[in-house]
Amino acid sequence: MLRYHHVVTILCIAAIILLIVSIGMPVASASNQTIEGLPILLIGWMGIAAWQFGWFANLMILWISLKGIADNAITLRSFLILIALAANAANWNEIYVSTGGLTIRVWHLGYYVWWASIGCVVAASILDFVLRQSYRRWVRTLQFVDN
Repeated sequence: MLRYHHVVTILCIAAIILLIVSIGMPVASASNQTIEGLPILLIGWMGIAAWQFGWFANLMILWISLKGIADNAITLRSFLILIALAANAANWNEIYVSTGGLTIRVWHLGYYVWWASIGCVVAASILDFVLRQSYRRWVRTLQFVDN
């Protein structure tokens, strides 16, 4: 029987796989130059200088996914931080290089695969939160009936 935690685990594993796959794919094109996922991963943390915090969503994807796989409750706080970082990443439109900023002209498949990994984590978080809350209510109801 497939229990809800198995679905959460599958979604979390899928999120990690999609994140790893997106690293090896082209992410964007800017000024006739295609940018791969690995360079973005390696230098993305420096985006804080340009108020771009979307790179840190990678850490939250891993954190939430590992918690979901380990059967720990996915906290609402972690979920909200991921949503805030992802919202910041949605406004990402420039890649900064040593000669200045390059405006992103086209998003490639790696970018959308990265968003799919966020979607898996969001689905796992919502499923985990809703079902844990309903389970707690069910247990409280049983305790009330027993007394």
